[in-house]
Amino acid sequence: MTTSQQSADLISRQSGQRWVIGNWKMSPAYAARNTLLDAMRSYHAQGEVKVAVAPTSLHVAQVALINDQVSVLAQDISQFAGTGAHTGEISGELLTEIGVMGVLIGHSERRQMGEDNALLSLKLQQALASGLNVVWCVGETLDQREAGQAMRVVEQQLIPLWSQVKALQGKLWVAYEPVWAIGTGRTAQVRDAQQMHLHIQQLLMTHELSDVPVLYGGSVKPDNAAALAAAPEINGVLVGGASLEWASFQAIIDAFANA
Repeated sequence: MTTSQQSADLISRQSGQRWVIGNWKMSPAYAARNTLLDAMRSYHAQGEVKVAVAPTSLHVAQVALINDQVSVLAQDISQFAGTGAHTGEISGELLTEIGVMGVLIGHSERRQMGEDNALLSLKLQQALASGLNVVWCVGETLDQREAGQAMRVVEQQLIPLWSQVKALQGKLWVAYEPVWAIGTGRTAQVRDAQQMHLHIQQLLMTHELSDVPVLYGGSVKPDNAAALAAAPEINGVLVGGASLEWASFQAIIDAFANA
């Protein structure tokens, strides 16, 4: 089977729903946050595009009350359950209580701080035990890509999912974020993203995980959103800095709504 035939077969199994998710990281500051939230209040769902944002833990409860057409994710989750003596941690149960629908796990910035598959597996277990959806992040560094290791690296980063296949049905997104394209202004060529997305979808299907949206993350902006949205292998985007101004975030949403 040719690559194009494989791609067409995988795409035919995907639902029409696409996602635009904003990761606010450790931003914004107070005044900018209020401006962003005011703009967010007026958002109305567009077609098959679903929208979510991941605020800081300081703001997640407030953002969850702003607009029920914008889902709210947490940027992190504790490996520990329930409540107790775990200073600085926020458990899945506490996130669920305030209306959070899912959590980012394995973001490259967390991996760079030392989070490995063993720890991420514990976080995954806690998320699923709490009924949260999971955005599982994967991606290679520039050195790894130039060494021809990109696909192998991503395969290794996906391993924790395979022991949770049954629990992940209908609750998983995978975000491919090449580390060399995050916050650098450099974006992977669409064909490179398509190739990796196809590879990820094949791995997911091999492990009997189907209809999993695979999102692209890495310097997504209004001026490259249309090209990304036009690629059928790309089921949405994980947006960093461009999600901190609602006008630019809206332009990205529009690109996917009109694709």
